[in-house]
Amino acid sequence: MKKILTGLFLFILTLGGVAAGTNLSHSLNHKQIPQASLVNAKTAKLTVKLAVPGNPKILRIPKIKVDANIESVGLDKEKAMDVPKDSDNAGWFNLGVKPGEKGNGVLDGHLDKASGAPAVFWNVANLVSGDKIIVTDEKGTDRTFSVIKIAQYPYDNFPLQEVFGSSDKAMLNLISCNGTWNSLTHNYSKRTVVYSQLSK
Repeated sequence: MKKILTGLFLFILTLGGVAAGTNLSHSLNHKQIPQASLVNAKTAKLTVKLAVPGNPKILRIPKIKVDANIESVGLDKEKAMDVPKDSDNAGWFNLGVKPGEKGNGVLDGHLDKASGAPAVFWNVANLVSGDKIIVTDEKGTDRTFSVIKIAQYPYDNFPLQEVFGSSDKAMLNLISCNGTWNSLTHNYSKRTVVYSQLSK
């Protein structure tokens, strides 16, 4: 399967270093830790650090029986989002936010293998609103996302801003190929995007 997206590097530069809804330096360093204030019965205020997600490691989608490892991927030599090396794995875009952080976290995956056999996201287009997506991070913490929308786009008219841009919610977007296979370009004509939001 050809690389998922083109033009992503230019998109990141256009945002002035903002990738997938966060300042790029923040994406890489994660120095800012969100905080919440709790007030006890005596109205004394306590400041507690909220858990910061670790790098995503496991993806589970019960509806379509996905239980897969997650590889960390960046940009390929064509400045497009890279894809996982193992077609049974999903790929996390490591220049964006981690699943569970505010913004659009992005995972991609192959539709099929070179042999034509199903790959990790073979059935991802069959998800519907309300279906659950569970990501386990390197700390062993599970975060559950609920599907809110599924869309298909022509390969050459992909909505980079909507999928990778900023958001005031903790989103997780899954990308895979769909449509007609072109044997000359070794590419599918469409992309499926599953949009989901953190529910717990």
